[in-house]
Amino acid sequence: MDPTSAIFICPLGSELETLNPLQKETVKDVKVSPELSESQQADIQALLEVYKDIFTDVSSITDFSEHRIQLTTAEPIKGKAYPLPLALRDT
Repeated sequence: MDPTSAIFICPLGSELETLNPLQKETVKDVKVSPELSESQQADIQALLEVYKDIFTDVSSITDFSEHRIQLTTAEPIKGKAYPLPLALRDT
């Protein structure tokens, strides 16, 4: 379990929603356009509720994809270091 989240158990034994103290916005903060019909607004709210775990402002780690960088050679590139500005040098 993520160390920043917690699960609280109700006295009746049912689980409450997992809380994340880093999360500032939830799907309840999404503003749906009033120009949509009531059924369209309800559909959007239902989608947001179903996929609420991906509509978050807290970063997460995923193993959904992999990335590989193919190098042309295994030899490291050596270059001259940038000069240190005079203001940052120890005198």
